[in-house]
Amino acid sequence: FAEPPPPPPPHWPPRLRLDFGGGSTRTRAGRRRQDDAVRRAPPPASCLCPITRDVMELPAMTPCGTTYDWEPLVRWIQSHGTYPMGECAGPLRLGDLAPNLALRNIIEDWAAAVPPPAAVDDVACDEAPAPAPAVAQRRCASPSAAAGPASRRTPRRRPATSPARSR
Repeated sequence: FAEPPPPPPPHWPPRLRLDFGGGSTRTRAGRRRQDDAVRRAPPPASCLCPITRDVMELPAMTPCGTTYDWEPLVRWIQSHGTYPMGECAGPLRLGDLAPNLALRNIIEDWAAAVPPPAAVDDVACDEAPAPAPAVAQRRCASPSAAAGPASRRTPRRRPATSPARSR
């Protein structure tokens, strides 16, 4: 296994806790919660690491001005010693990185604004072993079924129209 990247310098802010309902985003369940949060409220594109395309937990800016998440950027520097994505020529060192506090604030604001997940049972509606209460049935039913019997009527077919005749 690869060695974990070193921690950021002590003057850097702590890593954001993007748990979206409990647990770390580094576990499979935590990753699913983050993916679900991203579907409910997509983050601004600037909040995504260009290397991993995940929401950044510790935005680190290079001297050329591009921001990446700390860990993927450190792994890149350790293996390549250059700027990722070819943004600048020359070597890149860990000491050249700086925290991007403005982007960190944007990510914090986005994470705080993500709506909580809907209270839906883990069991799929069509697999429920017992009849569900009326509220759950309405939640699981299709919009046309929830609208009532009038919407179940088959609409009358309109006669087919022929293309416009030229006279």
